[in-house]
Amino acid sequence: MQIGQKYARLLKVNEKESMSRKHDNFVRLAEARVNKALDAIRIVGNLSNRAYYEYSEAEVLEIVRALNSSIADLKAQFNRAGQATKQGFRLGATRKAQIDE
Repeated sequence: MQIGQKYARLLKVNEKESMSRKHDNFVRLAEARVNKALDAIRIVGNLSNRAYYEYSEAEVLEIVRALNSSIADLKAQFNRAGQATKQGFRLGATRKAQIDE
């Protein structure tokens, strides 16, 4: 076997190890981040307790729209493997934007 062939074989092994490491990192981080996001959504759901909170249907729709928009952005990121824009959430921001227009 020539040196070039040995080097090519070594490169293939290193690429496989690198891909495996990358996948392991993806799985580890995805599990942690998705569980954290699910916990955060559950906590937002706690706001539905009318014994402690008062809210309008419009505010509920605003919250749901913001969450759905973030899910749509997430899907788009994986489809294009691009960068998302960071957007925060504030109740009434949608209404204020509509009023300003």
